[in-house]
Amino acid sequence: MKPGGVLFIAPSAYPLGGVAVWLDYLVPGLKSLGIPAKLALTAGPRHDAAAYLSGHPGLSARQISNPTGSAQGRVRAIAKVLAEQKPEIVVAVNIVDVYAAVREVRAKRQQIKAVMALHAIAADLLADLAREADVIDAVISTNMLATRLCIEVAHIPAERAFYAPCGVDTNTLASLNRTPREGPLRIAWIGRLENTQKRTADLPAIAARLDARGVDWQLTLAGDGPDRDALLAQLAPWIQSGRVQHIGALPADQIARVYAASDVLLVTSEWETGPLVAWEAMAARVALVTSRYVGSGLEGALQNGINCLHFETGSADDAAACLATLAREPQTLAAIALAGQQLVQHRYTVAASIRSWAEALQRARDLPPLPSAASRPPSQPRAAPQGRLDRLLGAQAGETLRAAMGIRYEHADAGDEWPHTGSAMPEGDLMQRAARIDRPERHPPENARQ
Repeated sequence: MKPGGVLFIAPSAYPLGGVAVWLDYLVPGLKSLGIPAKLALTAGPRHDAAAYLSGHPGLSARQISNPTGSAQGRVRAIAKVLAEQKPEIVVAVNIVDVYAAVREVRAKRQQIKAVMALHAIAADLLADLAREADVIDAVISTNMLATRLCIEVAHIPAERAFYAPCGVDTNTLASLNRTPREGPLRIAWIGRLENTQKRTADLPAIAARLDARGVDWQLTLAGDGPDRDALLAQLAPWIQSGRVQHIGALPADQIARVYAASDVLLVTSEWETGPLVAWEAMAARVALVTSRYVGSGLEGALQNGINCLHFETGSADDAAACLATLAREPQTLAAIALAGQQLVQHRYTVAASIRSWAEALQRARDLPPLPSAASRPPSQPRAAPQGRLDRLLGAQAGETLRAAMGIRYEHADAGDEWPHTGSAMPEGDLMQRAARIDRPERHPPENARQ
């Protein structure tokens, strides 16, 4: 690649998530392969880039600040960094204003490729991809199904849609000093406490079914999120009895302690593009009990009865039956845990992930320019504020005056301050279509049912 290399632009508001872990190894990993890679983090009242970097000491990053808080201010701030850094490729990591900024710098004759990093199966992100198809040169997804959805839903040409999974530090996780089981089946649930995707509301029902089956069990719940209080209220009887322990959100380097003291990782999700926590647990020889989440089919990694136990998504009875099997059959638990570890060591290592991303970025670099990239003028931000200055002067002049006068928009949350997406799309239809693509044998075409 050219000296400008690759610039990742990512939000700093979520330092404990899987995307942060991915950036933590990918940026230095690309550098180790001779690819100049840099990171720029959003900054602001709700995006504490300094705190993010203190939690990831191996990273350095340019901070992108928006003094006015406006949509146009976000685009200008990103465009300024692109003009200064002059990367050959900019990778947008859940920051939608990157695309408008790319249009601005291209209008000034700066050569740059734009890549979307897709870590989710989400209607709004796919809508962004379709809407910005004239500026996004390529999309790199961490999941096989997500890659297919880019092609079949967002209508991205197949030669511009790449797959590069995330990876985990298998050597460190495999060497954990595990505490042997002496009593109850030790179950871990780790992630964002949010029901829509993660189906946290299934946990109380699973707990009740385990009790009904007479299983001796304990659950460690690690994470935080918008549905925490509701979930803990529903789990109150088991928290009081000591069966459930909520330990809150943990930094990545402390989650290993949970794996070392667990027999099983429970995943209840509706959809996932990994999840990274599953690969980590399996690498630590923790057995996986998981829903048949959307995203696990085309990926082809999880094999029921071999390297995990599957249950139907949303079925507390099925989940409890899987857990009961592992509680009563230690040989089965050990065999599944070993096969899971071997899977991750073969397919989801950090080194394999870095190589996959390096190859995908090289292929994106070598793509011919988009036909419309040079002809379309830079667009105004789609969410530009319509305040008095904008109405009087237009968005560009209004933003210049706002900056000069020190006027700032305040935002209620991190997603408003630096939006992930410019689209608002319902997930229901996408999930149905995604499920049919992911597991066609379980979801025959509509005309086959008639």
